[in-house]
Amino acid sequence: MQKAKNSFTDHKGEYTTSKAFRDHLIITFPFMLVCWVLCIILGFNGITKADHLWINIPYVLGAFSTTIASYITLKKNNEVKDFKDWLKNVFDLRQSELSYIAVIILVTLNTSVLCLAGGYEKKNSPVYDHPYAPHYAYRRRT
Repeated sequence: MQKAKNSFTDHKGEYTTSKAFRDHLIITFPFMLVCWVLCIILGFNGITKADHLWINIPYVLGAFSTTIASYITLKKNNEVKDFKDWLKNVFDLRQSELSYIAVIILVTLNTSVLCLAGGYEKKNSPVYDHPYAPHYAYRRRT
């Protein structure tokens, strides 16, 4: 029997419900929820990104919860030795150059459309300023 390529696929490349995959999900979603619920609670209490830059920390941690969970899971299962080994594993360029160029173009296009359609403010980024954000609802009430 061949060893699996990584903790999320079997030797045929098909997705499995391995222990590492379950651990990854168990770490990712609660971590993300805690970070973003904290942001929502702070927003309803008047502590917003517009006035307090430190609130970006839980936003970013929640957004990178999958990345953080992958390091914790792979380290726990002895699949990576250290942070440098993990970086090599994560950023191994396996796709064609065209794929990476397409990602850069699509992200730029998406951000440009959001800026053109919704406008932008000097103080807030248009990408994060949407009607469902806690700070947006707070500003509209006042």
